[in-house]
Amino acid sequence: MLRQFGAVLEQVAEAPEHSLTAYSLALPGVADAEAGLATALDEPAQPPVTELIAARSVAAPDHVAITQGTRFLSYGELVRRSEALARLLVARGCAPGQVVAVTGPRSIGFFVAMLGVLRSGATFFPLDQALPAGRRDHLLSVGRPTLFVCAEDPFTSAPDTGGVPTVLLDAHTGLLPTEPAALDLPAVDPDSPAYLFFTSGTTGTPRGVVGRHASLSHFLRWQSRTFGISTEDRCAQLTSASFDVMLRDTLLALVSGGTTVLPEPTDVLGGKAVFAWLERERVSVLHAAPTVLQSWLLDAPAAARLPELRLTFLAGEPLKAALVERFRTAFPDSGEIVNLYGPTETTMAKFAYRVPAAGPLPPVLPVGSPLPQCQAIVMRDGVVCGVGEPGEIVIRTPFRTLGYLGDPEANAAAFFPNPRRVDERDLLYRTGDIGRLRPDGLLEIVGRGDHQIKISGVRIHPAEIENALVRHPLVSTCIVVAHKRPQDDYHLVAYVVTEAAAEGDGLAGHLRPYLTGQLPQAMVPAEFIALDRIPTNPNGKPDRAALPAPRFLQDVPVAAAEAPRTDTELRIRDAWQTALARPVPSVKQDFFALGGTSLKVLRLYALLEEGFPGAFRVAQLFTHPTIALQAGLAEPTPTHHDHPEDEVSEHDF
Repeated sequence: MLRQFGAVLEQVAEAPEHSLTAYSLALPGVADAEAGLATALDEPAQPPVTELIAARSVAAPDHVAITQGTRFLSYGELVRRSEALARLLVARGCAPGQVVAVTGPRSIGFFVAMLGVLRSGATFFPLDQALPAGRRDHLLSVGRPTLFVCAEDPFTSAPDTGGVPTVLLDAHTGLLPTEPAALDLPAVDPDSPAYLFFTSGTTGTPRGVVGRHASLSHFLRWQSRTFGISTEDRCAQLTSASFDVMLRDTLLALVSGGTTVLPEPTDVLGGKAVFAWLERERVSVLHAAPTVLQSWLLDAPAAARLPELRLTFLAGEPLKAALVERFRTAFPDSGEIVNLYGPTETTMAKFAYRVPAAGPLPPVLPVGSPLPQCQAIVMRDGVVCGVGEPGEIVIRTPFRTLGYLGDPEANAAAFFPNPRRVDERDLLYRTGDIGRLRPDGLLEIVGRGDHQIKISGVRIHPAEIENALVRHPLVSTCIVVAHKRPQDDYHLVAYVVTEAAAEGDGLAGHLRPYLTGQLPQAMVPAEFIALDRIPTNPNGKPDRAALPAPRFLQDVPVAAAEAPRTDTELRIRDAWQTALARPVPSVKQDFFALGGTSLKVLRLYALLEEGFPGAFRVAQLFTHPTIALQAGLAEPTPTHHDHPEDEVSEHDF
């Protein structure tokens, strides 16, 4: 630190007219990022994922590759069935650069379809069945698939593909109705597009990110080699098809010769259920977001030990020492914990930190060191920051994605040329995360440079929610802000200026159902507050500090007449109080206004299932958000549980 102070004094003496932010704490030496920027990064060849899996099939054709309940496919069967689909797709005209959408329940057939699309050379575009119709239609209009592959399940209805030609295969087996004609499959170019996923965008609309085969293989091979993933490993696949990290969950085992383990499509894995499933399936490798793991731990069963779990990878949000300690206390027989970091735009993760097994931990753990062929630079106003100096994290790697689909302006803003080298392929990516390098060289994150937040590991830009809200005829203008209590997840609150007074069910009664049809549940605000105007600061921008506090942060008095009146309401109230970790005196209070989130809904569902088996569907807890309304559902009737396709998973949030 004294050397840094001296370096700043020298800069001030040489150029006293500059502002304070123009001076840098960077020091010359081996850690000098400037020198690193001037040096070319290696780019070793990376075979496509399908080639790696095919090699495993040759080595051990009968080894179980993927399993779900009592169903499974060997490596030989997985490769044969995915290549059969690839031949059909090529025969139907699919070629590199063309997008093929894949939809269906989480199933063996879905992942056969994924590998078939990748092997054909086309771009894999997963379309989650749980997405609202409005969101689904928008993604289709941007992704513009030339073909649909639908994994059919006898318990689910066929999706509306909007007239796009469709190929059907069995969700349980991955088999096509008829065997396609033999033909030689073309080689897959490692530099070609591999997949398309959408992230929340600052402009108010989701952005499509196009991944590259070589970059995907680079990450998976690093993870497999570094952590010794082998034929003995069983990796849990618990991530929704909407998120790019589902590739990591699915493919890590397959490129390593291990087994990918799927839950049943109707499983709602929260708390007790997920840990029982992990133990029953002898899962050895788990990926999760910290808030999801934290939610599970609230109901961790005392009997579960997870002795087979040797690796737990956490990513998507800051990892706190308190969560690590809680997990280790609950499952002392489990193995290593690893913190991963990396935006979708740079492919999976680009930093890793192996959490020490013993000794004190900092309150928030670092994200660690860069992967091979990756460099982290911390910059402020174009100047490289020194040790301990906060700035924006910029990532340099040849193994990034191909950028945003059809959005050259967004690409130019996020990816910029390396200022120290003349090479149009040498691009740096602005993450928007604020971080700093520790004296030991590890990278830590201290915040965001914009209003983006993470909820359950999912990136959310409030601008996207605001863009959907202002399209409602009741809304004149709005602002969406994330609030949180200590030791709690973020809660989205919408502050709305209306065109007219909301009647009937009030503001939330109008806007929540509307947004539920447009956005994923994690993006639907928990509370809607009506304002006469949005407060502004002297610059004319919204003054977030002047907005009123949401109700979930307040203790609102409740009339005695609203207290529970029946045994059913009392039992539901008890479940609410456990899920929300706060008193709930009124049967008419809104679950979300009290701080409910999508993760807490899943926990509430698990609690209600214990007292009222089969009485509720998860989706109903969103549409019936009071104790009084839920008590009306508690009477067992056939209409309450005859729609298994409506069930959702904790990992869909």
